[in-house]
Amino acid sequence: MDNAINNMRKGLLKRLEAMAKHQARKDDFVNKREKGLLKRLEAMAKHQARKDDFVNKREMIIQDIEEARNIWEKTMDQLPKTEFQKF
Repeated sequence: MDNAINNMRKGLLKRLEAMAKHQARKDDFVNKREKGLLKRLEAMAKHQARKDDFVNKREMIIQDIEEARNIWEKTMDQLPKTEFQKF
């Protein structure tokens, strides 16, 4: 009888160990997945920040070009006209 109880205990311990290993693998998988998703989110945030920075710089450059164009036109209007100018 004691032998049967010991065998049952050993069997239960093996099952518990197997369940614990399975849970550990499952937790490891979840942790790796979460880390991967966090890295992806961080990469997307960095990409969006670079994109926003690029758009802002582009808009500033366009404004600078328009301002320079306006200054150029005002300067050309102040110069004496010649017959070869198309303005």
